[in-house]
Amino acid sequence: MAGDIFNDADQSYKAISSLDPFAPLIQEEPPASPEPRKPEKPRRILTPLEKMTLNQLKLVAVVMGENLKIAMVEEASGKGYEVGIGTYMGKNQGQVVDIQFDRIVVKEMAADANGIMTERFQELKPQTADSGE
Repeated sequence: MAGDIFNDADQSYKAISSLDPFAPLIQEEPPASPEPRKPEKPRRILTPLEKMTLNQLKLVAVVMGENLKIAMVEEASGKGYEVGIGTYMGKNQGQVVDIQFDRIVVKEMAADANGIMTERFQELKPQTADSGE
């Protein structure tokens, strides 16, 4: 009996096929779409401006010179902060990219509906007396 799959001499079983008899016949496959990525947290100590949303800040002053662009923002408690180009602010890794006489522009990273990180630009403008705030 040379062709037997069971050999009496060594008492071992040799599988003829590569199927595992204990594996389920239907196996779930992971979804093909990429997993939503969470924004990476900065590897530095966050400033007080990065612990607030942009909606919690208001623009109160802008100083512009030949080689100088500085803005003053204020939080709800009345504490003011000086910001310039490159200052980090907001909870979405925001960074000031432009300062104009009537606004500052902050570039943020935000996840879209599919979880893909995209850039978005937010503007902080001074609040006027007739805006109701």
